[in-house]
Amino acid sequence: MSDWGGTNSTGPSLNAGLDLEMPGPTRWRSLEQLREALDSGTTTHDAIEAQCRSVLELLVKAGSFQDPNIPDEQAINKPEHQALIREVGRSGMVLLKNEGSILPLQQEQLKGKTILMTGLAKEALIHGGGSASVNSHYRISPWDAFSTAIGSDTNLQYAKGKDSVLGSMLDELILSRRTYIPQSASDEGRLQIGARVQ
Repeated sequence: MSDWGGTNSTGPSLNAGLDLEMPGPTRWRSLEQLREALDSGTTTHDAIEAQCRSVLELLVKAGSFQDPNIPDEQAINKPEHQALIREVGRSGMVLLKNEGSILPLQQEQLKGKTILMTGLAKEALIHGGGSASVNSHYRISPWDAFSTAIGSDTNLQYAKGKDSVLGSMLDELILSRRTYIPQSASDEGRLQIGARVQ
């Protein structure tokens, strides 16, 4: 299946194994276009039949010929689904650097410290736009999750990231001489987690 609007040919896309052009109605697979592709030799009957067979096999697997009715969409929120989604998300993360085993942060290590979170930390961005939009059962922003995890013994600060706001906040923390300032490139690598620990 193609991405939305991602098909740009008739014969070549069929020959490459593209079963389904999305979205409909088709822009590249009308009956007339298929005839032209066959007449010009840019595709073959075998290629067309192979892609049709793939779509029909999917319909058979889905039981569409036994019951052609399309059920109403429904949102089912089950604990096992939540656990699977969390595990898939966790498995998809890649930690590129963890000098000194600073991660994962431990609550005991953060007592009395100040943590500055910036950017979109207060936004729960969980999907893209268009067909990637999903109304989730719940969502948690990094700010809310971190606030809950670290408890009340840590001072959590936030700045959207505008130079004036972030700059003045960092200046204040630096001048107080209680802020961890990276002294080398390797130290800076420890802070690429969207938070600065004081």
